[in-house]
Amino acid sequence: MAIAKDEPRPLSEAAQQQFQRDKVVITPKTYRQVFSAYEPENSPFFITTDCVIAGWHSLLQQSLRQMEEGFAARMPSALDRVLESLPRKAPEGMTKPQYVAGLERAKIVLGVASRLAGGKWRAEGELGKRIEAEAKRVEKAEGVYMPAWLKDDLTGAVGLDYAVFKPAGFHAEQESLRRYFRALRWLQTVPFAVKRDESVAAMALMVPGFQKAPEFEKMSEVFQALVGSSGKDAMDLVSEIVDPMEFDLENYRRILASPTETDPKRVIFGAACTIDVRLFRSETDPESRPFPESLEMAAFLGSPLGVRRFPEEASEVRRSESAEDLHTRYLECLRDLTAAPDPMAPAFMKSDVWVAKSTNTQLAGWVKLCHDFVLQRQEAAITLGISSSHPNGFVEPNPKFYRHVGRLAADAGKVFERAGSLAPQQDVQARAREAVALCRELSKMRENQEESGPDGNLSPELKEKSMQGFSMLVDFWPVLKAEGVDISDTDSYVGVLEKIAAGKDLEGVSELLQGNHLPTLLARWLDLIVLCGDLGDISQKELRGIELDARDEEVIAKFGERLGSIMSYDAEGWKFPRDDAPEVAPVFNQPGQGMLMGAVGRPREIRVLYPWKNEEIECTGAILPFHEFRSDRHLTDGEWKVMLDGANPPASPDWMQPLMVK
Repeated sequence: MAIAKDEPRPLSEAAQQQFQRDKVVITPKTYRQVFSAYEPENSPFFITTDCVIAGWHSLLQQSLRQMEEGFAARMPSALDRVLESLPRKAPEGMTKPQYVAGLERAKIVLGVASRLAGGKWRAEGELGKRIEAEAKRVEKAEGVYMPAWLKDDLTGAVGLDYAVFKPAGFHAEQESLRRYFRALRWLQTVPFAVKRDESVAAMALMVPGFQKAPEFEKMSEVFQALVGSSGKDAMDLVSEIVDPMEFDLENYRRILASPTETDPKRVIFGAACTIDVRLFRSETDPESRPFPESLEMAAFLGSPLGVRRFPEEASEVRRSESAEDLHTRYLECLRDLTAAPDPMAPAFMKSDVWVAKSTNTQLAGWVKLCHDFVLQRQEAAITLGISSSHPNGFVEPNPKFYRHVGRLAADAGKVFERAGSLAPQQDVQARAREAVALCRELSKMRENQEESGPDGNLSPELKEKSMQGFSMLVDFWPVLKAEGVDISDTDSYVGVLEKIAAGKDLEGVSELLQGNHLPTLLARWLDLIVLCGDLGDISQKELRGIELDARDEEVIAKFGERLGSIMSYDAEGWKFPRDDAPEVAPVFNQPGQGMLMGAVGRPREIRVLYPWKNEEIECTGAILPFHEFRSDRHLTDGEWKVMLDGANPPASPDWMQPLMVK
C-alpha cells in the first residue's frame, strides 16, 4: 500500500500513474538550496546523495575562495619582486642577443601579469605602451588576436582566445579575485616555445625572481594537491636550477622538454590537464567532431546509461588508482553513484529510471567540480491513506559513497589547513565581507522601492533579503555592541563590518574567534565528515532492516538545518537561503567554434515511494539538475541564472525525461 504525505502536492493523473509504476519522479518544484527541501513539515524525507555533493562543494568553494583571497593579496608584490629581480646583465653562457630578446619577452609577460594583478611595477616608453595595450585586451576578454611579439611561439595558431580571461565562478564576484583570475590565467596561457632560444632565455631570466618569491612555489604545491601535476612549467626550473646565473641552453631545454613532443611549449604557471580534459580531447576533432557529449564523461565514470551509448569511453582513459589529488579522488567518489546497488536496496533502485537519476547526480557533481577548479584545471498526488507511524525519512542507500566522501573531506581539510586558508580570522573576515555586500544590496533595494512609490509594505523579495541581513548582523553582535553601533544606522554598522573585513583588531572580534559564536570553516569540514559517517551508518541499517535509534531519527529530522549550517547558513539563516545555487562551467573549449558548457540548475524536488514494512511511504527530497549546452562565449553564474529564468531555458537532457513529470 502506498502511503501519501499529509498535504500532497497534486500530480496529474498521468504523473500519478508514472509515480506508481517507477516509484520515483522529479517534479517541476524547485528550491533555492538543497536543504530547503528538508524543513520539518516536509517529512518524511528522502535524503539524497545530491545533498552531500552540495555540502561538499559549498565547503570546497569557501575554502578555495579564502585560499585564493590570500594568494590574490600576495600576488601583486610577488610579481613585482620577480620583475625587479630580472638579471641586469646576461648570465654566463647566454649570448647578448638571447639576453636582450629574452629580457624583453620576460618583461612583457610578467609586466602584463603585474598590471592585471594590481602590482606597482611599470615599464616606460614603447614597452610600457605594449604592456598596457595587452592588459586592456585581457580585461576586455573578447575575440581572438595574435600579438606580434607572440607569433613565433604560436606557429600554426590564429592567435590567443581572449575569452578565456573572463573571470568565472566566485572569482567574478570580487574585484581583487577578478584581478587575480586574469593575472593567473595569463601566466597559464602565454606559451614559450622550447625550440626557440629567446623563449628559453626568457624563462631562464625569470628563475632568480621566482626563487625569491616563494608564493608561487606554495601555489604550485597546493594546486598539485588539489588537481594533480600541471606538467612542466617554469616552476620546474625553479626547483632544478641551482645557479641561475650560469646559463646552459640545452640543460634548460632538457628540463622543459618531453621526448614525446615535437614542438613543446611551456607556460610560467601550468593548469592541470585533468583526466576529464584528456578524455574529451581524445574523443574530439576540430573538423569531424568538434564537441563531445557529457554522457561520455558518465561512461568513463561507469554509468550504465553512458556506457550503453559510449562503450569505448569506459576504457579509453584509465584511471589512476594511486592518484592523491582531490580532483581525481572526487571522481572516484562519483563512480560509487552508479555502481551496482546493494542486493538489499529497494527494487526501484535497480531500474533504468534510477540509473538516469544517478547519472544526473554524477554529472551535476562533475560540473560543480569544473566550476570550483576553474583556475586549477585546463579548459577542456497519491492519496491512499496515512500511516499512523513511520520514520522521519530515509537515506539514499549508498554507504560506500558517503564513507568515500567523508574520507575525502578529511583530506581536503588537511590540504586547506596547510595552505593557511582555514584560520578563524579569515572566516570572520570572509563572513564580514559577505555581510557588507548584503547590506549594500538591501540599501539599494529599499531605495528602489521608495522610488517606485512606498506603500508601507515591504516586497516579498525585500522581506526575505532583510531576514538574511538580520541573521548576519546577529552573527556580529558582540563586535557591534562593543563598538556602540546604532543598529538602525546602516552606515554605522556597515562601517564596523568593513573594518572587520579589513582585519582591524576591534573589541569583540576575539569573542567571535574564541567563543564559537561563528562556526569556523574547519568546524564545518569536520561536521561534514561526521554527517557522512552518520548517513553511511543509517543507510546501512536501512538496507539491512535494522531499526533506527533515537539519534539516527534526529539526524534525519534535523538534516536540512544541519546541511544548511555546513553550507554557512547558521541559526535561522537556512530558512532564508540565497538564490545562488545555479552554476555553470566550460567543460570543453573548441577554439573558433565555441564551447560545451555544463551547468547545474536550481535544486528540484524528487519524490520517492520508499518500501517500508510491506508499505510504500511517499518521501520528498532534492536533486541537483544537470544541463549541457553550447555557447560562443564564457558565462558567469549570473548570466546562466538569467538564461535559466528566461523564456527558453535549456531543457534537461533527453535521458532524464523518463524521470520528469509536469
